[in-house]
Amino acid sequence: FDWNPSVYATFYLFEVYRNNDLSSPAYIDSLVNADSIQLDTILTTDSSYSWRVKGGNSYGWGPYSEIRSFRIHSTTSVNSEIE
Repeated sequence: FDWNPSVYATFYLFEVYRNNDLSSPAYIDSLVNADSIQLDTILTTDSSYSWRVKGGNSYGWGPYSEIRSFRIHSTTSVNSEIE
């Protein structure tokens, strides 16, 4: 996940939800210190997700980004023949 960095942010709150209404959190991290994050373990195939982020500093939090949605598809077959 990548986002445009905030000039004033020193850390970010990153949230992933299992639905579009943001009622079922899958992952939340309030100590992200870069303008990107990589998740390897919590997302399942054939599922839809939404995510958002907001920047913060010692004075508080800024506004959330717009909500982005994505779907993870599973691989059904792989041709492993080598010629």
